[in-house]
Amino acid sequence: MKLVVAEKTNAAENIAKELGVGTKKDKVYNTPVCRFTREGEEWVAMGLRGHILAVDFPRELQWREDQGWFGVDEEGEVFPASLPSTLAHPPFEKVRKPFTKEGVDIKGWKVPSLPYLVWAPVVKKPAEKEIIRTLKNLAKKADEVIIATDFDREGELIGSDAVSMVRQVNEDVPVVRARYSSFTKPELEHAFARENLVAVDDDLAAAVRAAVADHDFVVTTGGAANGDFDFIKGVIGQLGDLRMTTVNMRPGKAQAFGLVEGVPVFGLPGNPAAAYVGFQTLIRPALRKMQGYTHFDHTKVRARLTRDMKKKDARRIYLRSTH
Repeated sequence: MKLVVAEKTNAAENIAKELGVGTKKDKVYNTPVCRFTREGEEWVAMGLRGHILAVDFPRELQWREDQGWFGVDEEGEVFPASLPSTLAHPPFEKVRKPFTKEGVDIKGWKVPSLPYLVWAPVVKKPAEKEIIRTLKNLAKKADEVIIATDFDREGELIGSDAVSMVRQVNEDVPVVRARYSSFTKPELEHAFARENLVAVDDDLAAAVRAAVADHDFVVTTGGAANGDFDFIKGVIGQLGDLRMTTVNMRPGKAQAFGLVEGVPVFGLPGNPAAAYVGFQTLIRPALRKMQGYTHFDHTKVRARLTRDMKKKDARRIYLRSTH
């Protein structure tokens, strides 16, 4: 059986209608699916509901002498955590919220817990449990899975989450990607033709995972804006906690920052001037602080402009100059 995973139910229905013979609507558990035949084989198309996994924090950070810090969620599941030694740990002088005998309650969103929240592990939890249940049920029986989520940055990430659920129940099933831009028959026939199906692209996510495993600080360049091929913000959000996407300055408005497994990840834009300004204003001070420096600014000099300059918007504007 070929399993097609689309982004939404209506997308799955359109794919089944244009590609299949004898299309029938059905339900697996409470999730609508479409069953059809294509080239003599059984196919099933199902829609997700956008993102099926949600980013969250564990309920509490706990500390033990022999183990250090770790996160604990509502179900008691434990997650590794890495917090700086400058943060106080149990036993606390005074035990009152958000502080407990074991650690810090970070889901109470109290101000004293915020320095701990910054370093809390980011976890992914099911946001659509019924859909995930159906996806896993069908994936167990599939001899191939075709990811057919939208061909854009968000669609790639939604598809990646679906693949992670498939792999939990069927590690060896082939998974491929169909890329299309409309639900017309010619477009879908072209996208689903065997020679046009492509591998699911996890290269960028894998590179970021490898970088944070071996380094204390990660910087990427390019892909930080909002175009169809700007993926770094989505990857940071997929792997960890995306905390910044823009800065009110020019050049360099498009900047990305987040934490992946507790490691700071900065995404600079690809434009050389924007990347340089982003590095000097954001990354250099962060690196110096992590190295223990107390002064972060460049030496400042006074200079006289040779011509008038008008500021046309509220952003902080950096100009090229010589002196």
